[in-house]
This record gives sequence, structure tokens and C-alpha cells, in this order.
Amino acid sequence: MIFQHSLRSRIIIAFCLFGAGLGIVYAVAVYISLDFIDDHLIDSRLKEEVEFFIAHHQRYSDYPRPTSQYITSYIGTESMPLYVLDMIDGFAEGLHEAYFEEEEYHIAIQRLPGQQKLLYLLYEVSALEFTEKRKLSIRLVLIAGVALVVALGLWIGWLTSRKVIEPVAHLAEQVNRSVPENLPTDLSRNFFNDEVGVLARALEQAMQRVEAFVEREQQFSRDASHELRTPVTIIKGSVELLKRKFSRNEKSMHRPLERIERSVTNMENIIETLLW
Repeated sequence: MIFQHSLRSRIIIAFCLFGAGLGIVYAVAVYISLDFIDDHLIDSRLKEEVEFFIAHHQRYSDYPRPTSQYITSYIGTESMPLYVLDMIDGFAEGLHEAYFEEEEYHIAIQRLPGQQKLLYLLYEVSALEFTEKRKLSIRLVLIAGVALVVALGLWIGWLTSRKVIEPVAHLAEQVNRSVPENLPTDLSRNFFNDEVGVLARALEQAMQRVEAFVEREQQFSRDASHELRTPVTIIKGSVELLKRKFSRNEKSMHRPLERIERSVTNMENIIETLLW
């Protein structure tokens, strides 16, 4: 598995994505909640108006005027304008929403106690609900909030990555300072028992194996040097003795001895090369 990004960048990206996700969820929840609360408050106000209308009618046997200038009341449909009849067409008892041109209405339909006629209360809420301009302002504020959360995640991710990367960088520095002649074999003592500590112990064990391997190689080189050079030295010395023993006129002996001498010299060079 190949990781294309550094650990620091992955930490920062993770915090940014978490902040963006959290900010978007929060912004959507706030926007939906505002719209829901807006409708809930208007419906609650309309229910109170219906209860007030019915209580006043039962007590005084007449129909009161609405308590708000935005509420219009109708008893039955005889006196309704045509646009109101079109809006309530098909509505049963309860709370409803309807639109006429650019105006929004919340409508309460309730049967009056002891009567066949229905009470219609029309609450014109265009001036009370969030207008498109105010909704745009709210969206801009929420977007700015999401951007702020992402920026905060970026800052926290940068700080966290520094603290996370610092022990790794320290471990890398210790490993980089090591040389084959003096490999560090106590790396884990400077780290806690965490992920970096596990990595340090793994490197420490690897260093110990490398050091043992180097020691075996050096021991082998010393033994090989002794075992290989000793017979070559003996042969070389014997050739010198033989060359002194036989006179120069005995060419039949000197030629083989010179070949042996050249071979010994070549063998010495090969041994030196291999040991280096």
C-alpha cells in the first residue's frame, strides 16, 4: 500500500473535512429549525386566536374582531372574496397554508360550537415570516459560520499534526544520525508506549539484528583473512626458499616456480579485494 500524502497533510485534511461536515450539518439544522419554529409560532398564535374567538362567542354571543391587524375572520363563506374562496377550496377543518400572488397565509378552519357554520381565520404572514432577503442574509451568515469552522479545523489540524509529527521527526533524526559503526540500540527509551514507541522498538530490534549481522560479518572477515592469507604466505615463502635452493641454470625448476609465484600474487590480490 502506497500513501501519496504525508501524515501531517492527512491529519489536516481529516480535521478540515470533519469541520466542514459538522458545519454543514449544523447550518442545515439551524436553517430548517428556523423555518420550523417560524411556522410553529404562527400556528400557535392562530390557535390562540381561534380559542379566543370561540370563548368570546360563547360568553357574549357575538363575534369579536381579530386581535391582530394581519388576521381576517369569516363566518361561513357567504361574505368571502373570490380569492379567499379559491385559496380554501378543498380545505377541511384544521390548519393550512396557502398563497395568493406574493402573499402567504396561514388559515385556521374551525366549526363553531352548536352551529353548522365554520369559522375561517386568515393570518397574512408575509410581513412576519422570513422574507427571501432575510433568508439570503441567514444563508450568508451560516455559510460564513461553516467557513469559520473549516478554518478552525485547519488551525487545530495544523497544531495537532505538529504534536503528532514531532516524536516521529525526533525518531527519524536519531535514525539519520546513526552510522554502521555505532547503530542506536536504545531508541524506545525516549518514547512512550504508543504508536511511535512501537515503531521505535521495531527499529531498535532491526538495528540490533543489523548490528549482530555486521558483527558476524566482521568476525567472518577476520577468520577468512587469517585462514586464507596463512596458506598463501606459506606458499610464497616456500617458493622463495626453493628459488634460492636451485641455481639459475636449472631452468626446468625456475619456470614452474615463477608460475607458482605469479599465481600466489594473483591470489593475494583477489583475497585483498574480497576482504575489502
